[in-house]
Amino acid sequence: MKTPLKTLEKEQNYYRVPIINSNFFDEAEKLLITKIGSLFFDTIISCKPEFVSSHSRFAKKSLVILLGAQEQHIQSALRLTPLVVHDNPNLKKGFFSKLTKNDCSYLKHLAVGNVSKHFHIFGVTGTKGKTTTAFFLYQILESLGFRPAYVGTLGVLFDGMHVRTLNTTPSLEYILNALLKLRDWGCKSIALECSSIGLDQGRCDGLFFDGAIFTGLGHDHLDYHRTMRSYFTAKLRLFKLCAKSPKRRKTVVFIMNSKWSRMAYLNCPKGLKKLCVYPEKLRIIESDPDQQITASYEKKVFKTNFFFEPFIISAIACVKLLNSVLNSKLDLGSLSSLILPPGRLEKIAPLCFIDYAHTEESIREVLVALKKVINKPVVVVFGCGGDRDKSKRPKMGKVATTLADYVILTSDNPRSEDPAAIIHDIVSGIKKNNYQIEIDRKRAIQKGLKKALELNGIALIAGKGHETVQILRNKTIPFSDKKVCLDFLRQQKCYCGSLDL
Repeated sequence: MKTPLKTLEKEQNYYRVPIINSNFFDEAEKLLITKIGSLFFDTIISCKPEFVSSHSRFAKKSLVILLGAQEQHIQSALRLTPLVVHDNPNLKKGFFSKLTKNDCSYLKHLAVGNVSKHFHIFGVTGTKGKTTTAFFLYQILESLGFRPAYVGTLGVLFDGMHVRTLNTTPSLEYILNALLKLRDWGCKSIALECSSIGLDQGRCDGLFFDGAIFTGLGHDHLDYHRTMRSYFTAKLRLFKLCAKSPKRRKTVVFIMNSKWSRMAYLNCPKGLKKLCVYPEKLRIIESDPDQQITASYEKKVFKTNFFFEPFIISAIACVKLLNSVLNSKLDLGSLSSLILPPGRLEKIAPLCFIDYAHTEESIREVLVALKKVINKPVVVVFGCGGDRDKSKRPKMGKVATTLADYVILTSDNPRSEDPAAIIHDIVSGIKKNNYQIEIDRKRAIQKGLKKALELNGIALIAGKGHETVQILRNKTIPFSDKKVCLDFLRQQKCYCGSLDL
């Protein structure tokens, strides 16, 4: 039986960096007192004795670095291995050093690079479309026999296993631990979502990337980055990491959907192959939301299972990237087998879609696509997340009420904020009177579906997509947009099928 991955978390006063078989100690010698050769490498900072003991089979041939640890903890490690570097001047055993946490971080990046060289690693960054694009890469790599794992918003996916993660881009410690386990299980490639915050905080540093996809940039996360320039700069870090990677055939694919994509292309470091995908070259030949879509790109006709044009463009970008890096011979016909990730324009019933759209641009694109393909009245249910970029709230309210036939404003993940105050911010951008407020999200979804039935239209439940919890001020509760929709539709006898959550 395969053991599920476990989330690495801060626990009181220690962090863990997993064990690596490293060939980079010629570099590490500059930071350490003694020459250690090519050994297993485990970094433990302020650890507990039982933590070291639980890894005794590795520690016997490991380098252990303890900073700020109690003497008894250091003694515990010394009983397992003499290769203990510590900062306690009173101990004669081991190696005393004024090694800093920054030095440990450097060693950690060496370790990350060493283990990541065993994989083909593909990063995806951009304001929207990261999850869908990485999920497409995951599926295509699997079809090519590269035994892939996906790491991102949906968690970690590998060989039928699913483990949830706390962030879109997990911590570097988590990624490193995951890579070690995945390597042992025979994984050969990784599709990794690289968020701007994750990149800015160094969560991808040291990884040896084979390539990347830039899906574009829009208004989001300014609560963290403050300015679009800073947000853009954080995204560029992925390309710099690609440039530093020793991998061959390194490639970056740009989806040229805005000025930011053009700027990213121009700011891409030397040494990388640059490819572009142009949305204006896509043509939809035959569109039916209940059947495969026939489309063409650069005069090549193919079929897909999704009608949303940004999804098709992302899939084309995946094909271009993998053909360049892996020298595969994929054509656009390979897109016919791709499916969408959970909660991305997911069709729950003929009259209901759920989607993760949580920015002005995302709401606009999804509404335009739905009205174009389905040609029915659209009712939107959405809110905005608390403790996040407030400047996008009025813009989302304006675009939703402008493009949708009816809007129900509700709570998303309010976190520490008052849901009513969040909705007030949304309303401040609205000029029309085609909306109502229902703070309770469950009741809002039910009202939205009922309104769609009355109008003989469709409902779009936006903002949370695949999520299975709702984050409130003092607690997190189980909550699934999909389950609420299915329960209501069954009560109304509008849907017959198995509940698949």
